[in-house]
Parts: sequence; structure tokens; C-alpha cells
Amino acid sequence: MKEPRSPKTPKKQKAAKSEIKYERAPELDPFIDKVRTKYLQHFTPEQHGSIEKAKFVGIFRFPEKSRGGKTVFGSARKVSDKERIFVDADFIIEVWKDFWTNGSTTPEEKEKEALIFHELKHCVYKEKVDKKTGNITYMPKLVPHDFEGFIKEYELFGDWTGDLPEAFSK
Repeated sequence: MKEPRSPKTPKKQKAAKSEIKYERAPELDPFIDKVRTKYLQHFTPEQHGSIEKAKFVGIFRFPEKSRGGKTVFGSARKVSDKERIFVDADFIIEVWKDFWTNGSTTPEEKEKEALIFHELKHCVYKEKVDKKTGNITYMPKLVPHDFEGFIKEYELFGDWTGDLPEAFSK
């Protein structure tokens, strides 16, 4: 039987979690617009609605964050109704600050474009027409990746789930 803890024995403390902080990154806004414009032909109305009409803002996140053991370089999310009080946007693109700005390891322009393009691909801006008034509103929405899997899984078993886009299965 365990002895009861004496009042003088402190409880074990959990390791302090790294506090995630954010800051507005207005320098990302024109870059997001540039990437969206440059690659607009890859955002089809069927998949992304009227993405050219959506408003985006950029924020930096620090320190590094990981998910499943992999560094998260960025993410996209819809602006909540509460956040709309403070920001005139439909989506927020979040970027890991050290990835974007860290001196000798600053990514090349193409890598920055790739990250922003990836996050934009999550964003959908569908038109909704009010049948009574004819007024048009836009509904921001996020979509998951086109497929999820492991390279070796596809090498060994092929497209057994039917998730792999047709272009990759040839």
C-alpha cells in the first residue's frame, strides 16, 4: 500500500507547454494576393468558388509548432464573426515567423509561394444567392487535402482507397 503524500511533498508539475503567440503580419497580405493572382487558374470555381473576391490577412505565429512530429509551417482558417469586429477579412493565413524571416535559412521566393499556395488551396469562397431578394453573399469555408497517405503505401499498394488524384495514379 502506498503511503499518503505528506503535506511537504510537492506534486509533480507538468512540463510547461510552449506558449504560442501571434502577431499581425501586414507584409504577408500583398504576398498572399500576389500568389493568388499568379496561380488563379489553379483555383477553379467548382472547387474554390469566387476565391478572387475573398479577403485574406496574414499573421505570424511563434515559436515553432508541430503536429504528428512534423513542423507546421502554416495554416489557413476562416475569420470568425467575433474576429470580424477587428479585421476586415474572410480568411487568415498563419505562417511560422522563423520559417519566413529567419536570416540565413529564410526560404526562397518559390518556397514561400508554395506555402501560401498550399494554404490558399484550403480556402473556398462560395456564392450564395438569396432567392427572395436576389442579394449575393459569400460563404467562406475550408476544405481538407485532396488525399492523405504515405508514399511507400502508394508504391506498395497503389490507390487502394481511391483518394489519390487521377493525375498521380498514372
